[in-house]
Amino acid sequence: MLPLNEFMTDRGQVIGFGRVKIPRMPRFDFDYEIPLLSFVVTAKEGGGFVATCIHLQIDGYGNMTDKAISDMVQNIWYFLRENFKGGDDMDGAWANLLDVFKNNPRSAVLWDAYHALQIGLAQKGVSSDRYSELHERIQSLETKVRKLEEDICKKDSYISDLTDSYISEIMNAMVIEYERG
Repeated sequence: MLPLNEFMTDRGQVIGFGRVKIPRMPRFDFDYEIPLLSFVVTAKEGGGFVATCIHLQIDGYGNMTDKAISDMVQNIWYFLRENFKGGDDMDGAWANLLDVFKNNPRSAVLWDAYHALQIGLAQKGVSSDRYSELHERIQSLETKVRKLEEDICKKDSYISDLTDSYISEIMNAMVIEYERG
């Protein structure tokens, strides 16, 4: 087995990893193709969990893993929506996204733990390469988004302040993969 230090960060032991897909949602004024985002879940030494999107360096916290992941997805959505809000400086928004995607000392440690978990699963004979399953989950997410957008179009009026309440209906589906190490 791999040594425990392969899974340690300054926040605690990395216990899981996964991927998030933020879909294109034109009716929510978010018509951008964002690549799959990878994350790790860390068990904090004092209790609780931290889910961290490695690409965006965005955290989510909770007393259970699913709460931490859900909080992280909400924070990712908020960041991306704010990053692309305004419309005139799209080059700046994309440059900002690239800047946070770039490797740094913190993300290097998280990527190392992410890869150690993948290797640990492979060592146990478990494959983390389920691309067809991921594709199916992304397709299912897109179907849910289109249905949600249809439902909104049927409303007499659409108030942009309600965006978060509508989006919350599909947040869990944005987590297309989670593997506990």
